[in-house]
Amino acid sequence: MVTQILYNLDSGKADGALPTFTDVSANDWYADSVTWAVSNGVARG
Repeated sequence: MVTQILYNLDSGKADGALPTFTDVSANDWYADSVTWAVSNGVARG
């Protein structure tokens, strides 16, 4: 949920493909925020 909040504060723009995480599906409501977090160095997995 933290990545979703930060993603929203950054205007909700995810760039790139969804990283491969076993616990994140492309259909999950938070998938774009995880992509954003990895792209911006907020999360590594």
